[in-house]
Amino acid sequence: MATWKGTAIGAAIGLFAVGPLGAIVGAVIGHGYDKKADRERADQVHGYGRGGSAESTSGYSQKEHYYDPRRPSGRVRDLSDSDVTAEERQLVFVTNLATLLVSVAMADGVFRPEEDRAIQAFFRRNGFAGSDLDFIQRLTKEVELKKPDLAAVCAEFKRVSKPQERTLLLRTLYMVAMSDREFHHEEQRVIDKIAKHLDISNAEKKSIASEFVSDEQRGCQILGVSEYASNDEIKKAYREQASKYHPDRVSHLGKEFIELANQRFQVINEAYQTLRKKRGF
Repeated sequence: MATWKGTAIGAAIGLFAVGPLGAIVGAVIGHGYDKKADRERADQVHGYGRGGSAESTSGYSQKEHYYDPRRPSGRVRDLSDSDVTAEERQLVFVTNLATLLVSVAMADGVFRPEEDRAIQAFFRRNGFAGSDLDFIQRLTKEVELKKPDLAAVCAEFKRVSKPQERTLLLRTLYMVAMSDREFHHEEQRVIDKIAKHLDISNAEKKSIASEFVSDEQRGCQILGVSEYASNDEIKKAYREQASKYHPDRVSHLGKEFIELANQRFQVINEAYQTLRKKRGF
């Protein structure tokens, strides 16, 4: 896992500044590890780094622009920019993931200690430690306090992410929600909203959800086909799913999330092999 204590967080702030997570990330860094450096980064989030003010930064409105020291023009950074690093893209993914995990946990209006522990345990199991885990812990607390608008968070993440990142995020939401072996109605309702906001189809959502339920039609659901599908249709669906969820497609997110993608890839393979044995093709 990349260590974000220094450059990655500082440089990536502009990727959040104009979105719904700007104030949250700014608060996290404002309370951060190196107080002086982090105050400067927090100032940048709120629009007034390097000699600017809350009202103006290089002549731009605080509400619309972010002053990035690496960009003399002061233009806001975006994930489509060529200088965005893999660490920064990973940071954006993880920040949105943690935010939406808290949103699902708070589906009933309360963020319980055991839900917080489940989220932290998930990140620890996936290689987060030290300052990286501290960043996640601070982030979840800020999300709990500020309760960012779900639709706005999803809309911004959809804008800056790739389709395979969105489906990986949805799968992770299901995985953590099911960590206590229970899946509550309110959690499903929020996950359904997230999937809709991220423009993930019902068929794809059903395919992902089918990993976490016991169902005779599980293999067909995972491949996104009817139980009456022909062998050729099953083969075609398998090829499409295997291509879509191949771990290489999310390699830029780091080894921990490659492993999550590997799990999905394995589930698809197992579903296909199960259907092959059942049908004898």
